[in-house]
Amino acid sequence: MGEEAPSVGKTLAASAVAGLLARVPCHPLDTLKSRVQAGGGALGPRAVLHGLLVTEGPRALFRGLGAAAIGSCPAVCIYLTTYEAAKPALEARLPPDAVHLAAGLWAEAVSCALWVPIDVVKE
Repeated sequence: MGEEAPSVGKTLAASAVAGLLARVPCHPLDTLKSRVQAGGGALGPRAVLHGLLVTEGPRALFRGLGAAAIGSCPAVCIYLTTYEAAKPALEARLPPDAVHLAAGLWAEAVSCALWVPIDVVKE
């Protein structure tokens, strides 16, 4: 595709930062989702959020963020580094659009080896 691939070190560093930056705003949504599910869906997200804020305060939305970040940063690193490493190997074998699809599928399969246990522990 003509572009020079970034070094593995740059990919790892950029993907670690991306993983952390994505986790911070998404963690409260994950917390809320988990609380709604834990309640059996009897209460909707608004009611659960209100109850959480009244009884535990806003910091409760970020409880467990450290553990989630410790898991998600390496998982994102694995995903994006695998994606970048797979593209050159696939470029000679597949059309351009299929390269991105196949690299994404391969990266997802590899990173799921880390993501799934993290999600099991987190939930």
